[in-house]
Amino acid sequence: MNLWQINQNLADAMAKMMDHANENGGEITPEMEFEIELIEFSKAEKIDNYARLILANKSDVETIDAEVERLAKHKRTLIKTNEWLMRNLEQSIDESGFKTPLFAFKWSKSEAVEIQNLDTIPMEYLRTKTSIEPDKVEIKKALKSGIEIKGASIDVRRKLNLK
Repeated sequence: MNLWQINQNLADAMAKMMDHANENGGEITPEMEFEIELIEFSKAEKIDNYARLILANKSDVETIDAEVERLAKHKRTLIKTNEWLMRNLEQSIDESGFKTPLFAFKWSKSEAVEIQNLDTIPMEYLRTKTSIEPDKVEIKKALKSGIEIKGASIDVRRKLNLK
């Protein structure tokens, strides 16, 4: 039985007892008193169980928070270790890549527009979203076609890929 049902049963028993008392000059039967005591005991027991569950849940939440923090630290450590390992590999593997029986390392190149000074970018290479910003796609096309744009350049990036 849930707490709402217990409260409803208590209200019903109290109403029944009041009706009986009104009809019998304020007299209440011992059975009615016992029924109300039994319901109140059941309510107290249910409330105690709620409180126990709340405290157990609080404890579990604290344990879970500690575990989440521990795992987050472990994750950061693994990420930093992998970054360090990749930097070492990048310094050791030439442009042709490297292959082992298990793994292959290949270099990939990408290009990105770098904006050194937004104020020097001509208006035809700007666009407005929520604020004025450079249209890097158009700037890249222009730079690749030989047009010089003050404040912008193409940055060639390399990345070592592990397969």
